[in-house]
Amino acid sequence: MNNGRGSNGKVIERLDRLERTMGKAVQAIVALNHREGENHRALRQELAGLRQEFHGLRGEFRTVIGRLDKLIEATVRGRTQDADKFKEIDRKLALLDRIIDGRSR
Repeated sequence: MNNGRGSNGKVIERLDRLERTMGKAVQAIVALNHREGENHRALRQELAGLRQEFHGLRGEFRTVIGRLDKLIEATVRGRTQDADKFKEIDRKLALLDRIIDGRSR
């Protein structure tokens, strides 16, 4: 007859298997945590690099925008001067027409 030692032996075996399985699970979790930590560090480094590139691009965009503003200002100023020149030419032509008309009479 079984005095209980057989069932205790099975329980102990099952507990041993459970302990081994839990040990493997802990090792897997530790390894996963380590990989996640490495991935996190790599991601942070990548983001830091992207942040620096973004700041550099932002500065370049500011430079380009400043140049465009100057170009627009110069273009507007040039067109205004051209319009003034055309008005002056038109005034001189009108004067010339009056002079020519006065001579031909």
